Amino acid sequence: MKNGYIFSFRRLLQTCFACGVVMFNLSDTHAQIEPGRFLYSGDNSIVLQPPARVADDTMELSWSPDGSRLLTFNSHVRPIDAGDTEASSEFTVVRWVRGSHTASTLYSMRVTGKMDLMYHPQWLPTTNTEIQIVDWTESLPPSEVNGVSQKQTQGHMAMLWIDARSGAVKHLEITPYDMLVISPSRPLAVMLHQPWTVKYVNIYVNIGNRSTLTTIRPDGTFGQSFELSPNQLVNQPRWSEDGKRLNFKLITFDDAHKAVSRVASYYDPATGEVRPQSAATSQQAPEPLKPATLLINQPVRQLTEVETSAKVHPLWISTPLKSEHPRLLACADADMGVLAPDGSAVAYRSSGSTWVSELKSITLAQFKQMLIQAEREAAMQRGKNVALATLMYAQDNNETLPGPGNTGSLNPYLSDPDDLTGFNQLYAGGSLSGVASPAETILGTIDGPGGLVVIYIDGHVKWQPQ
Repeated sequence: MKNGYIFSFRRLLQTCFACGVVMFNLSDTHAQIEPGRFLYSGDNSIVLQPPARVADDTMELSWSPDGSRLLTFNSHVRPIDAGDTEASSEFTVVRWVRGSHTASTLYSMRVTGKMDLMYHPQWLPTTNTEIQIVDWTESLPPSEVNGVSQKQTQGHMAMLWIDARSGAVKHLEITPYDMLVISPSRPLAVMLHQPWTVKYVNIYVNIGNRSTLTTIRPDGTFGQSFELSPNQLVNQPRWSEDGKRLNFKLITFDDAHKAVSRVASYYDPATGEVRPQSAATSQQAPEPLKPATLLINQPVRQLTEVETSAKVHPLWISTPLKSEHPRLLACADADMGVLAPDGSAVAYRSSGSTWVSELKSITLAQFKQMLIQAEREAAMQRGKNVALATLMYAQDNNETLPGPGNTGSLNPYLSDPDDLTGFNQLYAGGSLSGVASPAETILGTIDGPGGLVVIYIDGHVKWQPQ
């Protein structure tokens, strides 16, 4: 019997690492559906999946309209190298593809100083093209003025035309007097170049060339263009309701730079013509309405531990529907979060890095069955842990098992004392030499959902439905 017990115990220890792998997977499954990691919305349950890291030093992030790709815009301040007079920044555009869960750098540029994003990224409707305007300041060699060396800088602006599907990026130089206006419903964009400045109230001065309206094609190339008169500028540009024409007020100034006329006009990107509006073309495009499927909430919370306090930004995802579990916690501290357009994933920035978590939707009935199965698996694992702890106790105590009133003596052999919760020891304890058949002798049971975990003295466990 002694040799048989030692053999069983050694065999159990040899499989300990394999059991550890099972424990890890079960623990992961259980962690994904523990309270706070799922919500109920209608007849479905939304379950948060483990996050994937996409990029570091993120400034902005944006989903493609179909939710298949995520673009992140990142600026990493590089340390000063030998011979450099000041720090530089490396600006990158990283694309993450949901289908393959892979990230790749589409664009990289190193500039002196710090890169800034001028506007939130915009997508060209019905395409996989995203437009991002950036600006930065370049350091120039110093110049001497009256014998004093003075630092020289030059500002730059660029428009990045990014094809998120192919990965192609076009770098288009622009100026502070350029404005990009994108149709809300069609793959149309117009670049308005307007070198005017406000001198006084209602007094505008042209400081450069004439104002122009230029069509930009979906591939980023320039199309039709219209040049205004030197004394005209475009005011309040907005797309028509059908998204085909750019409406605006065409203002004409006299020689004293005062407005003498304001004519409702429109620019046709297809023909490159500017014409007066009729009543039929004067309607403005309404703001698109988005259905409220899932919502993001980012409150600021103050955490205090003794004399130390810190602000955190928990990222919650909730449903607008009445629900027993209306929200889940996507991240304990994230200062930026964006849902995929279809609500099937969330991207967020935490400690400067971008992470993506899938939001798996399953029926409520299936999910509740998963919860029961996860609880059963957790109970089975606790049973294995108790069995192993009991055998380890026996090895250290002359092959003697503890009695029912002494289960606390197993705590030193358990990584989590809570494993004993619900444990009911049925074996009276004593020497293992008195056990004729360890594989058939019950050590005890642990309660589980709809049944019991039966623990045998040789270390194996079985599920017994009630």
